[in-house]
Amino acid sequence: MAMRSEVRLEEEVEVEENFGPQPISRLEQSGVSSSDLKKLEEAGFHTIEAVAYTPKKELLHIKGISEAKADKILAEAAKLVPMGFTTATEFHQRRAEIIQISTGSKELDKLLMGGMETGSITEMFGEFRTGKTQLCHTLAVTCQVIHWYQSQSPLVPEPESTGTRARVHWYQSKSPLVPVLESTISPVVGVSG
Repeated sequence: MAMRSEVRLEEEVEVEENFGPQPISRLEQSGVSSSDLKKLEEAGFHTIEAVAYTPKKELLHIKGISEAKADKILAEAAKLVPMGFTTATEFHQRRAEIIQISTGSKELDKLLMGGMETGSITEMFGEFRTGKTQLCHTLAVTCQVIHWYQSQSPLVPEPESTGTRARVHWYQSKSPLVPVLESTISPVVGVSG
């Protein structure tokens, strides 16, 4: 049992590393020298994505980066950052995987053309005391409830076997996340605690 939880922990760490910007230090594993990486950082390049999307001409302006080095750096960065074109078919398939999560309000769902989309960032703003925070707390519980119901279906593989987990990334500028609100919303949607 302990061994099984260790494996899951390793899988989670592996999944987490694939998200977000990649530090430029990862290029050292691909054969780019640490002195060249230091030059790139001094020039303001701190992520692999920043390097990958930079024209070669701009890299050549960095003192100590030759044309051969620039070619190698860009080639290695391109291997780590997906930069190709996407066909309309692939784009349509990805759009088909998006789930619309209901906000709990039919009228708001209608305005949002079905609800909040998964896998996207949604910004809300407006007057204070209009329900923005309440809506966010409701969505945080609702998306996990949907994931829980899917995992209870015999037709849907268990989240542990597929590597998918319900996740909510909460970015809020004013007040902190209040767990009490989730515990009051959970019974309403049929989830305990």
